[in-house]
Order: sequence, then structure tokens, then C-alpha cells
Amino acid sequence: MKSKMILQRLFVVFGLLVLLFSLSACGGKQQGRQPSFPVTEYVSSTELFRLYVPVDWRMDEVIPGADLVMANSESALEHYRSEGALDSGELVLNIGFLPLALFEDQALAHLKIQTDASPEVFLQSILPMFLVDGEPAGDVVGEPVLAPLGDGREAGALTFSKEGRDGLILVFKAGKDVFAFVSVIAYPGGIVEFEEIAYEVAAGITYDGSGSALYSKLNGK
Repeated sequence: MKSKMILQRLFVVFGLLVLLFSLSACGGKQQGRQPSFPVTEYVSSTELFRLYVPVDWRMDEVIPGADLVMANSESALEHYRSEGALDSGELVLNIGFLPLALFEDQALAHLKIQTDASPEVFLQSILPMFLVDGEPAGDVVGEPVLAPLGDGREAGALTFSKEGRDGLILVFKAGKDVFAFVSVIAYPGGIVEFEEIAYEVAAGITYDGSGSALYSKLNGK
């Protein structure tokens, strides 16, 4: 039950209706790919993850070592925090991490999550967690697909929509037994404009910590 409570808490913090991961087997550290546009490298306050942030963007590490929000303007970040609609030209990325061990907990066994599947299949297997009155959450649009990140990495991808916001979720392996998801949030119809930026930021993410350490941190140990 504790693992389920952790998941529920993180869902609220991340402001999403979908939690997704790429689960291909991989060991050791990975090196993120630097985007083609001007960036600065950001290392988390816990030194557990690294990524490239577009120059002049705003950042907020919500959960040290586990969740970061970045936006292309101060107003975009404020609109996101207040759960308001985003204005034209505004973009927010929410980048979160969770360990594989969290999904292997016995309390979640009944969900039959396909942790050994490809990213888009895993994504599909976890959608039942978001049923509303027995029906899929209305925020989800379309079917999960497999999307290339470059350098041999792939992500599960799914679009979503809610009042005043359109979004894209990318899910992939970020480190040893640690998985990342990038939630791209824009104004209605704005995802097409920012999709390339989102993919390049996602490709530059690396998690240097271990899954076991992250699991302990999320359990308050």
C-alpha cells in the first residue's frame, strides 16, 4: 500500500494523468546527447541526474533528485504552477524519475504491468491505472507509439489534452533501473511547434544514481 501511496503523491506533484517508462534492459551510466540549440548543462542538487536546459529558461527542482520543472518563460512557469491555461508561445517540461523496484512491489502486482516490454507496450499496460468510472481518462488522446530519441534509445510517446493545455509524454530508460518521463505541456495546438525541442531535451537526460537509492529516497529512508 505504501508504494501505491508514493505513486499517487507523485502523480499529483507531476500534474499528469499518465505515468510511463521505457523498460529495455540496460546497465551502467548513459550519456545524454547535447541538443542542437544553445543550452547550459544542469546537474541536480543531489547530483543524481543531468540534463541540458535551453538558454534563458526557468527551472524548479520540485523533488530533489526526482522531479524537475522547466519553462521557456517565467509566466509559463507561473501558469503551470497555478494549473492555469498556457498562453500562445508558452512551453513547460516536467521531467520525473522513478525506480523499477517501485513497480515490482507486491502491492502493485494486480496491475500486471509489463515491465519487460517495449516502451509503448509498457505504456499501454499502465493506462488501466487511470480509469475513471471504468472508462479511460478523457485526457489521453490516441494510442501509445514508439519514438526514436537517437543514439539507439527509444521512448514510448502519448499525447494528452486538458482544458487550456495540450501535451506529449515521452518515456525512456535514463539510467540503471531508473526510468524517466518527460511531460511536454503547451497551449492548445502548440505541441507541433515545440515537439522538436522536447525530443532533443529528452535525449539529453541522464540519471547517474541507482534505482535502489531513488527507491529509498521516495520511501523517506
